[in-house]
Amino acid sequence: MINDNTIAIFDEILRVTIKSYDQETNRSSLLLTKSDYLIKYITATFVFINAISAFLIANKVISSCVIVIGYIAIGTILCFSLYFAVDVQLFVRGNYFPTGMEIFRAIKNKYNADKIEKTPLDLRMDTIKYYSDYIDNLEKSNNKKAEMLNSAYKVYLIGVVCITLFFFIILILAERS
Repeated sequence: MINDNTIAIFDEILRVTIKSYDQETNRSSLLLTKSDYLIKYITATFVFINAISAFLIANKVISSCVIVIGYIAIGTILCFSLYFAVDVQLFVRGNYFPTGMEIFRAIKNKYNADKIEKTPLDLRMDTIKYYSDYIDNLEKSNNKKAEMLNSAYKVYLIGVVCITLFFFIILILAERS
């Protein structure tokens, strides 16, 4: 027999499950926002590199060959970073939480009955299961996004270090000429 204490326990489990669901959807949104910002940083860096390279070539500060080689090397690194950042945006896999009608049809098909006679406890358990399945898939998707975003930021950091080194080389070569 189901008592009020059992239903209260399942209500608390459902409340915590919904909180976990909200946490994972917020995490997904945060990862996408961070990816958006990284794409903007990379774009701004490309604009900066293009402007500086054009200026250096136009003013013949150093050999055009050195500038082109540096531009290609830095551009390649930034393109890899951009690839990872955009891949985070595209990696939106996972099951979407089903609508009420989808849940109703699934329960109806599961019990193969026109009249669904389920206890409140059964309904709570089914709802918890639907949330849990979605949360598991969303968490896996978010973990993959986080890995790709970490890779994108690391590659971007390498690109920024290369830009700094490239400008030190330009300064050294410009002083020699």
